[in-house]
Amino acid sequence: MSPYRDIRIRKQMARFVVNSKHLEVSLDAKASLIQLIFEKPYVQIGQVVQRCGVTRVTAANWLASLEHQGALSSLVSGREKFFINRELVSVLGE
Repeated sequence: MSPYRDIRIRKQMARFVVNSKHLEVSLDAKASLIQLIFEKPYVQIGQVVQRCGVTRVTAANWLASLEHQGALSSLVSGREKFFINRELVSVLGE
């Protein structure tokens, strides 16, 4: 994996999060969301709630906004919904 590609992906995700109109919160919360998205190749709404200290509705809106922008994609498995960072998955697969 190229360290330059990893940096590019992180910058792109940070741009999505920072510029998102639906993420009208503190920079600390945005930083926590970015960090969470890069800890694992997928996140769930409950993880965002716990890490960022926001309501479930807010966390769902944030993730839906990032999905709409193309930063994440979603997958439903049973009652669970996963938001996948496909770029990170491809980097991890190299």
